[in-house]
Amino acid sequence: MKIDEKAITEVFKKVLDNYIKWCTYLRIRLVWNSLEAIDRERKLFLVSLYFLIWGEAANVRFLPECICYIFHQMAKELDAILDHGEAEHAASCRSEDGSVSFLDQIIRPIYQVIAVEAANNNGGKAAHSAWRNYDDFNEYFWSPSCFELQWPMRKESPFLRKPKKWKRTAKSSFVEHRTFLHLYRSFHRLWIFLIVMFQVLTIIGFTGAPTNLDRFKIMLSIGPTFAIMNFIECCLDVLLMFGAYTTARGMAISRLVIRFLWWGVGSGFATYVYLKVLDERKKNSSDQFYFHIYIIVLGAYAALRVVFALLLKLPCSHALSRLSDHPFFQFFKWIYQERYFVGRGLFERPTDYIRLGLWSSLQELSSIFQNCNTHGMI
Repeated sequence: MKIDEKAITEVFKKVLDNYIKWCTYLRIRLVWNSLEAIDRERKLFLVSLYFLIWGEAANVRFLPECICYIFHQMAKELDAILDHGEAEHAASCRSEDGSVSFLDQIIRPIYQVIAVEAANNNGGKAAHSAWRNYDDFNEYFWSPSCFELQWPMRKESPFLRKPKKWKRTAKSSFVEHRTFLHLYRSFHRLWIFLIVMFQVLTIIGFTGAPTNLDRFKIMLSIGPTFAIMNFIECCLDVLLMFGAYTTARGMAISRLVIRFLWWGVGSGFATYVYLKVLDERKKNSSDQFYFHIYIIVLGAYAALRVVFALLLKLPCSHALSRLSDHPFFQFFKWIYQERYFVGRGLFERPTDYIRLGLWSSLQELSSIFQNCNTHGMI
């Protein structure tokens, strides 16, 4: 019975879709040069290999990127065997005593570590920072450093290190500390918006609208408030990351440090310059050097944020930054948001904002019409 070539290709792309995305994310070569370069028999071999790995993976199948790593390495072994033209056992499945077992040599070491970590969760009552769960194991394969595990896997690798009762296990990239500080950290944008708006409305309520330069200078006090609240959020990021520093990716820690230093220096600078602006206002000095510096800095920061926001809302910018290796795109996305494998393609489309704007406008017009009708103006 002859199988249709198109059907084989469709199944091949669907089954290995996550593996292809994983290789693209890590910027590593696939085990095949191009889809056109591999024949139908090799496609069937690769699909069968993936299903065999997944079917025999036990609980490790809950680590999809770990499965991708295993498939990537074993597909290379399969290619070597096929090119050699003689059937033989994969080197990664051989033990020192000569026996051959995929489960014993590849799955069992990972499964045993997962089982030991799960036994330390105290029936789900232990703190998230005290043990590694499936997400922590899987996130290990979101970075090119996962290839330090080598193949066959090194038994002394940190990934396969079993936890000790007296020592806390290092997390991958995220630690959930149970604290009320998350009320601010998780919703810091909302808190910043509410407090800044409260400050603006309070100033308007006590001094009136900023119709002259003097009142406008008072209104500019929102600058230090905004910077200090962002610095507080960075401090919480540093504090609540404790427990993952030893195993977190270097880029993630670098971004954390850069943001901490940026907002630390920024909040100090904004506060210092604004105090100087208040001194100039108090002395009624004609020299407004610090006021001009303050306006330039705030304007430059606001313009930069607007440009970044527009770039993030344009689908073409997302496509370019996702496909391009150009340092500008990669740095831009990295400094704006940490790079993760899961959820990297989620963003609002321009049409979403248009619909939201239309809905808000209709609500506002309906409210105005109702008020006018109530007061007999219509």
